[in-house]
Amino acid sequence: MVYKHIGGVVLDGAGCSDNVVAHNLIHDSSRYGITLKNPGQRNTVEYNKLHDLNTETYDTGGIEVTQHDRTFRSGSVIRHNVVYDVGGYSSIGTKPTFMSWGIYLDSFAGGYEVCHNVVWGSSHGGLMIQGGKDNYVHNNIFANGTRQQVQINNFMGNSTGNRFLRNIVYYRDPEALLIAAYRDVRAAIESDYNLYWHAAGRPLTFRLTDGGTSLDDWQKLGQDAHAMVADPRFVDPDRNDYTLRPDSPALKLGFQPIDTSRVGPPLEPDGDSG
Repeated sequence: MVYKHIGGVVLDGAGCSDNVVAHNLIHDSSRYGITLKNPGQRNTVEYNKLHDLNTETYDTGGIEVTQHDRTFRSGSVIRHNVVYDVGGYSSIGTKPTFMSWGIYLDSFAGGYEVCHNVVWGSSHGGLMIQGGKDNYVHNNIFANGTRQQVQINNFMGNSTGNRFLRNIVYYRDPEALLIAAYRDVRAAIESDYNLYWHAAGRPLTFRLTDGGTSLDDWQKLGQDAHAMVADPRFVDPDRNDYTLRPDSPALKLGFQPIDTSRVGPPLEPDGDSG
């Protein structure tokens, strides 16, 4: 028997506090790159390069957190990671099934700061906030999810105090959504000062159970009053270089350029990774 539901790095249990998971290269995993299962507090996941993950399982993420306590705030941070090509493949009978997110705050994961990450190429988008409280997601780049780019579930109506500020969300698939949001968005999250762009020139589309499918509908729910719809001016997005050009309009929103040069294993003096 082969057990496939495992990660490259696993922090498991309430005793897992004050850990640093940094400068790893994790790829070609049947499930997660890094997973935190009902962990303790003040953990840091940073400067990791994660790709080609979830190749044999679905409902999963490149970086995933599961928390069963509805009110616990972790005080942990997920920052400066590069996560891409997180497939989430499995099957139901003979039917192929895909479901994955680059960064997946599952169940009631709360109190996480998610910042300065670059995420692309997941089936269901760069980010999922399932039902947690007080997660602060800012200054990330989420690009080219197949089905959508961001998902906010407000699972069991538990979410409050989440913030989604000064992120860049970019995609080119003409059939993809920008954001899927469910159950009382006003209570669940504050979203503002983000830059959105559909590279295929299509209107931004949403799936909102509170009503509507357009950016205007989203804004009527109290979201993104100061958002910008503009080309972020990446250096070469066709080759997944999401470095900002100096004239990027995102800078006017207060977005800070993300330096990915330190991501992954440190280089030895001869230039080879350790």
